[in-house]
Amino acid sequence: MNNLPRQAFVIGAGVAGMAAAIRLRLQGFEVTVFEKNEYPGGKLSSFTKNDYHFDAGPSLFTRAALVAELFQAAGEPMEAYFSFEKLPIACHYFYEDGTQLKAYADPADFANELFQKLGE
Repeated sequence: MNNLPRQAFVIGAGVAGMAAAIRLRLQGFEVTVFEKNEYPGGKLSSFTKNDYHFDAGPSLFTRAALVAELFQAAGEPMEAYFSFEKLPIACHYFYEDGTQLKAYADPADFANELFQKLGE
């Protein structure tokens, strides 16, 4: 029988790469993650310029249930690491022609906004 450890290599330490690495580790793999940046997180990053701190991360947090599921699988309390609040408007879209859309979290409200603003 093969007694070699099961190994996995993950390219990229963004959200998906880290989630894959955690799930693989939970399945007993020895995991090595390769990342081109000096920090993990991919788009989940920030930077400071002069006295100001800027969030450079994504503007929209989707599939929160998958994040909660990952923490649960790992036996870690998500609340110990971060918290989030579902807002009625997820984000705003601004187009060159002056059109502005509100991306409502409620699908019916968002569909109504699309119909009112785009007629579709």
